[in-house]
Amino acid sequence: MNEIALKRIQDYKEKVAASIERCLGSEISDDSRAKLVLLLSEIGLAKFEGTVFTFLQNHIDYEEAILAGAEFNSEKINDFLFEKVFDYRTPHRDIIAEQLGFLKDKTHVDKFAELLTDDDRHVRFQAAHALFNIGGKDAALAMCKYISDPDEWISMNILRLLCIMREHETIPILVEKFHKDDDLRRKAAMVSFLARFKSVTLIKIFDEGLASRDARLKANSIEAIGDLNLPDNEITTRIEPFLKDPNNRIRANSILALARIEPELVRPEIKNMVESNDIQLRRSAAFILGMIDSSGHEELAEKLVLDRSDVVRRRMIQSLRNFSSDFVCAQLHQALSDENKWIRKHALDMSGKITNFPNEKILALLKTERAAPNLEACMKFFVSHPDEVAIKPLKLHVKDERPQVIKALLDAVAAIHGIEGVKSIAPRLNRRDPKVIRILTEVLVRAGERKILEDLIEKFAQTRKEKQISALIPSIRSCMEMLDDKDSIPAPLLESLEAIEVQEKPEPEPEPETEAKTETGVKGEIQKSEMPVKGEEVTIEEPGSEESASEKPASEVLPAQGGGLDLPSIDLEKPKKKKKKKRSKHYVKGMKAYNLGKFKRAISEFNQLIEKEKNVPSKIYMYMGIMYVEGNKYEHARAFFETFLKHKPDHPKGNYLYGKVLKELKNWDELIKVFSRFTGGELDASPKMKKTIYKELGIANVLTGKYERGYQ
Repeated sequence: MNEIALKRIQDYKEKVAASIERCLGSEISDDSRAKLVLLLSEIGLAKFEGTVFTFLQNHIDYEEAILAGAEFNSEKINDFLFEKVFDYRTPHRDIIAEQLGFLKDKTHVDKFAELLTDDDRHVRFQAAHALFNIGGKDAALAMCKYISDPDEWISMNILRLLCIMREHETIPILVEKFHKDDDLRRKAAMVSFLARFKSVTLIKIFDEGLASRDARLKANSIEAIGDLNLPDNEITTRIEPFLKDPNNRIRANSILALARIEPELVRPEIKNMVESNDIQLRRSAAFILGMIDSSGHEELAEKLVLDRSDVVRRRMIQSLRNFSSDFVCAQLHQALSDENKWIRKHALDMSGKITNFPNEKILALLKTERAAPNLEACMKFFVSHPDEVAIKPLKLHVKDERPQVIKALLDAVAAIHGIEGVKSIAPRLNRRDPKVIRILTEVLVRAGERKILEDLIEKFAQTRKEKQISALIPSIRSCMEMLDDKDSIPAPLLESLEAIEVQEKPEPEPEPETEAKTETGVKGEIQKSEMPVKGEEVTIEEPGSEESASEKPASEVLPAQGGGLDLPSIDLEKPKKKKKKKRSKHYVKGMKAYNLGKFKRAISEFNQLIEKEKNVPSKIYMYMGIMYVEGNKYEHARAFFETFLKHKPDHPKGNYLYGKVLKELKNWDELIKVFSRFTGGELDASPKMKKTIYKELGIANVLTGKYERGYQ
């Protein structure tokens, strides 16, 4: 990175910091002030340490203040934070401990060891992780003193962290803890932790686990022995007796342990697992096929890809990455049509990693998928496989409100049509949403549109209203983070930052004309003066101008010759309220009766509304259905819910209530069809609704003879 780029980055930081300092002096809420202080600390200019420390002292109850103070790693701030973390009256003590732990200062070992005796379990948890972050023998031995914490959550985390640290001085303490513990479940977890040492000195503990009657302890011991650096015959002697164990986890771990040294010995066992009637055995077989040498196992994998159980198919799709690309392509074609949304999601992810994967099915899914992870995966496919044909279906999703979908959409459009393609769809996005502003800004700046960054900083400097300040903070933070890591700045942006700007020489002023221009000539000159000069940007007008940005066609949003898109000039004010339509008296009286629980009166009024009005609000039909359910008139309720769903087929609550009516009518096939839309990812449901949906689906499938599906 050259000096020009470094100076520009420093200038950007100075301007943003100055804007933040101005905002802190204005009349804004403490919530907004806390966000600004955190952003100020992340910019990392040492001269603002005092500003941040003062805010921290006065607002220790704000998480942002603690995070901001920890950014500077100054002795003064750290001493203040340690003073507060030992004061039980301080809020967010666990966050303070966590941030101090990130400093990885070896001089803090004793302080964190003291915090391991704290009454607050969350503080103890963060203290253990802080010692883990510091690392080394002293930190590990300090943790060993509190290995028997009365809170199992803390003690098991300390055990796990000690085994990851792999300080051999701690092995005797861990072994003693293992022998003293009578809880087999905890012993099984400890074996799994101790396996990380891969130390032959622990073989006695693992042999003890093999002799145990607890399946989990035995399975973990088999896995641990398989990872030891022992002679092959010793591993085989210990593990071979468990190849035919009735417990699927023990069998799976035994096969994995022997697959490396005795591949032919385990091949028949894998085949038996694939052909088993036990779902968990088949799932374990799918897992194994993803962990061992895939050669010769294609036929078994193909069977599991077509398995009748969702969990088996899903696991096998994840394991396909272990097979050759030609075989994977053939299986993914099948998986992309699967009824389970998560199987389709894994298949989509894997398709994107295959260079020559055909895109016909992905294009079809781009039009039909509704779940955010699947839609995002479809769009990511076209980031690595750019195709002009995908632009039209991609643009169908510009109004999606989910940030991850918008991010994937812009990345895909940028991959196909470049930065100009992103600018062309920018006016159609919901740019009143700060998350959308941030995503759009980030995509453009990464692509080297430095003008966007400069416009954003300028807009932030001019903003006075708290709502606009809060809306721009995420975009500013994203850009500052991009510039902060100088080693990973995107190449197009770095090139733009390093570019030397050549100022054009001013054109000589024209000599005054002696002859008067004709009327036509004057109009021509005016029109000519209004045309953009080469290199001049055409930006979106400020809010309140005669023609807002959203009303302009895409061609007017784009710069005439290069340049940027004036993203920060987004009107974040509340839109003017539209005049409410005058409702009929039957609607008003019916709604009043409905809200008061007078259902007979409400039904009478709504019936008259339906008879006399042409355009009846669709929600009236849902209310009618709800009221008829209350009166146990389920056929009437069904008719009204069906009418409502004709207007709004994807309404979650409407579909949920309709399904409950179908249950009362014992129409199990239709209920399965409706509720499967929720489990398939087409419709979203609250946790409470999901609980009922899964229960009713299970019952309905059993009553219709679909026992396997009902079990799932």
